Amino acid sequence: MYRNITSYIFLLLFIMNCSVFAQTPCRTLTVDQCIEMALSSHPELESARANLRAADARTGQSLSSYYPHLSLSSDLSHSGTWRNSSPSSLSFSNSLSLSQYITDFGRTTGIVDASRANAAVAACDLRSMENQIVYSIRDAHYKYVSASALAAINKEYLSNAEAHLKQSRAFYDNGLQSKIEVSTSELDYTRAKTRYERSLNEERTTRLALFYAIGIEPDDCTSFESEFPFPCVFAGLEKILNITSIHNPEILKIKARETALRANLRSAQAEYAPDISSYARLSSRDGSISPSGTGTWGVGISLNLPIVDGGYRSYKIKEVQAQLDSILFQNQRTRQSLDLDIRSSYLTIQSMRIELDSALESEKVAQEKFYLAESRYNAGVGSNLEYMDAGASLLQARTDAVNALMEYHRAAASLEKAVGVRMNCLFIYSSGAEKS
Repeated sequence: MYRNITSYIFLLLFIMNCSVFAQTPCRTLTVDQCIEMALSSHPELESARANLRAADARTGQSLSSYYPHLSLSSDLSHSGTWRNSSPSSLSFSNSLSLSQYITDFGRTTGIVDASRANAAVAACDLRSMENQIVYSIRDAHYKYVSASALAAINKEYLSNAEAHLKQSRAFYDNGLQSKIEVSTSELDYTRAKTRYERSLNEERTTRLALFYAIGIEPDDCTSFESEFPFPCVFAGLEKILNITSIHNPEILKIKARETALRANLRSAQAEYAPDISSYARLSSRDGSISPSGTGTWGVGISLNLPIVDGGYRSYKIKEVQAQLDSILFQNQRTRQSLDLDIRSSYLTIQSMRIELDSALESEKVAQEKFYLAESRYNAGVGSNLEYMDAGASLLQARTDAVNALMEYHRAAASLEKAVGVRMNCLFIYSSGAEKS
C-alpha cells in the first residue's frame, strides 16, 4: 500500500513538471528585440551603470564642501600618578563644533566642476558600451542569418544532388550513362553532404554567438528572425560626419575629460591662494553643553595660507597641464580615426550595394541556366557534366548573394557604431520608397 501511494505521488509530480515545461512559451526574437533585451540587462551595461552611479556619488561628495559641517566629540579619561599615592581622577568632556566654508578662491569650485565632468565621462562610457553591444548584436545576427541562409541553400543543393545521383544510377542501369558519370555524381553528393554539415555547424556556432552577444544563456526555446533587414539608402557623407561630431560618445567623452582637466588646473592654481572659513565651538568639562554647565565657547574666522611646500603645487600644475595637452592631441587623433572609419564604412556600403545588385543578377542568370540544364538532362539530351556545372554555378551565385547582403549590413552596422547613434537616424529613405 505504501509503495502504491509513493508511486502515485511521483507520477503526479512528473505530470506537474511536464505541464510546467509544456507551458514554457517559445519566442522568435527580431534584431531590435535582441537589442532592447541587451540594453536592459546586459552585464557589461550594468557594470557601466554602476560606474556612473559611483561618479554621481563622487560629485555629491565634492559638493558637500559648500555646506556647514557639524561635529560632536566626547572624551572620557582616567589619569593618575605612579610615584605617590595621590588618587586618580576621572574626567569627561564634550565639544560641539560648527564650520562653514567661505572661500578658497576657486579650489573647491574646480574640484566640483571636475567631478561633474568625470560623471559626464562615465555617462559617455555607458553610451560607448551601448554602441559596442548594439554593434556586436547586429554583427552576430547578420552572421547567423547568413549562416542560416547558406545552410538552407546547401540543404537544397544536397537534396538535388541526391535526386541526381538516383537518376544517374537509373540511367546507368538502363545503359544510358557510363560508370564514370555515376562516380562523378557520387562524388558531388559526398561533397554536398560535407558542405551541408559544415553549414549546419556554422549556423549552430553563430546562434550561440548571438545568445552571448545579447548577454543571455542559450536555450532551445528561443529562435531568431532569419531574414536580413530591408536595405536602406543612407544620408550624405557630410551630414553623417556632422552627426558624428555632435553625438559620438567618444568625442563627447574626450570633451568631458578636457573639461575635467581644465577644472583640475584651476583648482591646482588656486592652491596658491588662502582658504577662509568660519567656525563656532562649544565645549564643557563636566560633560554638559548647556548655559548652566562649565565650559567655553568661541566663534571666529580662520585663514590658512600655505607658503612653502617644496614645489609640490608647481609640479602639480605642470602635471595637469601636460595631461591637458595630451587630451587635446588625443581628441585630434580620435576625430581622425572616426573620420577614417566612417568614410571606409560609407564606401564599403556603396561598393557592397553594387556588388549585391550584381550578385542578385548573377543568381537570376544561374537559376535560368540550371533550369535549362536540368530540363536537357531529364530529356536525355544534356550531359551529366553540363548539369553538375550548372548546379555548382547556381550554388556559388546564391552563396555570393548571401555573402554580399551580409557584408552590406555589416558595413552599415560599422557605420552606425562609428557615428554613435542608432541606424535609423542615418537614413533618408528606404530603397522601397520614392526619393523626395
